Amino acid sequence: MSLFFVGCKPVEESIEDSLSPEESVEEYFKYWIAKDKEMMNTFVVDNKKIVAYDLDEMTFLELNTLESGGESCYWNDAWYQGPYQYTCVDVTFTIEFKDGHGAGFSNGTYKWHYFLIKETEQSDWLIVMWGI
Repeated sequence: MSLFFVGCKPVEESIEDSLSPEESVEEYFKYWIAKDKEMMNTFVVDNKKIVAYDLDEMTFLELNTLESGGESCYWNDAWYQGPYQYTCVDVTFTIEFKDGHGAGFSNGTYKWHYFLIKETEQSDWLIVMWGI
């Protein structure tokens, strides 16, 4: 008996991509560390390009761990309706600011999910949401 599902495909059915979801998040952090918002924005969907990062106030950022989110990926259509594929990546990062806080953070280490989508089969992975 065969089952066919219509709609979004989970990442396991992916074809070869230029960057994996993990590599896309790693590149995003590379440019965040470099305080290069223009390049960071190449890894996010349009409505995330307006995020304030307080880059001038940030004194330290380190990507500590990065791994596939696997079972922890709970998709919410409110983030993006009808992506071709979606997944999440779990990251742990440490961030510090001049005055001990900025961009919604206090100095410290955070463990977050980064949710990514592919709009079409040929498109790149883009970050659509992040958080706890």
